[in-house]
Amino acid sequence: MDEIVSALDDGFGPSAEVHPADLAAAVGAFLSDLEAEHALAQLRLEFAARRRRCADRLRVAVIGEVNSGKSTLVNALVGSQVAETSGGEHTYVNWWFRRGSPERLRLRRPGGVIKEVEIGSALGELDPDHPAPVEVVLCSDLLEKMTLIDTPGLYSLSREKSEKTERLLRQGIDQSLRGASAADAILYVTSELPGAQEQSTLSRFTSTFGEAVRVAPTNALMLLSRAERRADRGPGKDRRSPLEQVAVLAQRYREDLYSCVWDIAPVSAHAAVLARTGQINDEVAAEVRALAEQTRNGAGEQASVRIRRWMLARDKYLHEELAKHGLRRLGALCDEGLGCYEADVMLKAADRNEATQHELRRALEVASGLKHVEDLITHTFAERGGLIQADMTLSEIEKLSFRLRDALPPGAAAHLRARCEAIRLASPQLQDLADARVVVNPAVPFSPEERSELAELFGAGGGRFAAADAALRATYWWTRVNAVKTSPEQQAIALRAHQHYARMATRREES
Repeated sequence: MDEIVSALDDGFGPSAEVHPADLAAAVGAFLSDLEAEHALAQLRLEFAARRRRCADRLRVAVIGEVNSGKSTLVNALVGSQVAETSGGEHTYVNWWFRRGSPERLRLRRPGGVIKEVEIGSALGELDPDHPAPVEVVLCSDLLEKMTLIDTPGLYSLSREKSEKTERLLRQGIDQSLRGASAADAILYVTSELPGAQEQSTLSRFTSTFGEAVRVAPTNALMLLSRAERRADRGPGKDRRSPLEQVAVLAQRYREDLYSCVWDIAPVSAHAAVLARTGQINDEVAAEVRALAEQTRNGAGEQASVRIRRWMLARDKYLHEELAKHGLRRLGALCDEGLGCYEADVMLKAADRNEATQHELRRALEVASGLKHVEDLITHTFAERGGLIQADMTLSEIEKLSFRLRDALPPGAAAHLRARCEAIRLASPQLQDLADARVVVNPAVPFSPEERSELAELFGAGGGRFAAADAALRATYWWTRVNAVKTSPEQQAIALRAHQHYARMATRREES
C-alpha cells in the first residue's frame, strides 16, 4: 500500500495531472495488494472481481423511457443498424456492444449455452436472467474506449394487461436494473424537455433504480432525443435550427439538473441513424432530387411552397406524398424513421444542389447534432474512463467495508477505508470528482453563480474563466475561505478552488 501511495505522490503530486489509465492501473494494483491481506481474506473474491472490472473498458448504460429513441441513438453511435427498435420481445433484454472482430452476435440461451451468429440473424430464445443476453461485437471507433449497454425502456406506454406483457415488462425493468448496476456511467435518453414534467421523469428514474445506479452526477449525461419535435418551426417564428432552439431551452435547466446529470444536449436520433448507417444511397439521393424538383417547380412558386409546407406538416402527409409520386425507396425509409424533419433537411440540401448520397449524409449528420453528442461523450466519459473506474472502485470498496464491518477483524474495516482515502488524497483528479459531487449537492449552500463556476472547475477540469482571470478568482475564493459565515464544508471547497486558480495563475506567469 505504501508503495502505491508513494508512486501516486511521485507521479501525481499536489498539482500534477495523471493519465486516467494510469490511475485505474494504480487502483488495480491496490486491489491486488488487498487480495494478499490475511485480515481481508474473506473479501478476496470481491477484490478480484473489482480488479478485473477496473482493467476492462468503461461501461456506459443507455437508459430512458419506452419509445425515447435509445436504440436508434445507439445504432447511430456505433454506425450500424443492429440494436432492435421495433418494440418486439428482444427489446426487453440488455444489448451489450463491445469492440472486436470479426463482427458477430454472441447470444446466451437458457441453460447457459452461448451461441455466436452473424449480425442480422434471427435471435431466437435468450436467457433473460443473464445481465448480457445479447452481445454485439463490432469494429466501431466509439467502442475502442467503452462498452455500450442498451437497456429496455423504463416505462411501458402499452395498456395491454396480458400475462405475456406483464412478464416482459418485469423482465425489462430487471434487465434495466442489471444494465445500470453493471455500468460506470449513464446516458439518460428522454424525449421530454427538462421542465416540471422532466423533473417528475427524473424522480421516477431515481426511485426505480435507487442504490442500483452507482454513478455520481459527474458520470451521467442527459440527451434530449427527437429535439426536432420540440422546436418552433412554424412560418414567421423562431428561425434558428431546431437543435439550436432546444439547446437554449435545455441550458435553462442545467443547474437544476446538476444533482442528477452532469450535462444536457439535444440530438435528432433518426437523422443521426440515417446519416450513419448507410441507408442514404444513390437511389435515395435520386428520389430526393426528384421530389425537390417536383415540389419546387410544380405549380408556380407560391403553390410549390404550399405543397411542400403541407407535405412536411405531419409524417402521415409525407408518406402520402411519397406514395403519390411513386418514390418507393423514400417511402420505405419512412418505416425506418424518416420523418418531416429529415425530409426537410434533405430537400433543402437538394435546393442548394448538394444532393449526392455523401452530401445528404453530411447534411443529416449536421442536422442531427450527433457530432456534439459524441464530443460530449468523449470528453465526459472516454477521455477520463480510468478516472471514473478508479473512483467507482474506491467507492465500492468503501461501501463494502461499511456493510461487512461486523464480519471483519476488529479495526480492519476502518483501516480499509483509510487506505482508500489515502489514494484519493494522493490524486488531485479523484479529489476534484469528490469536490464536484459536494458542489452539486443542493444541501451545500453556494449561490447559483458559485455552484455553476465550481461545477465546471472541478468537473470539467478548467472552469469557465480564462487564465488571465485566475489570479482574481484565486483572491475571491481566498476571501470566501475566511468569510465569517462560511461553513466547514464550504470552506474546504473554497480553499481547493483557491488552490486551483492559484496554480493556473502561476502557470500563466511562468509561460
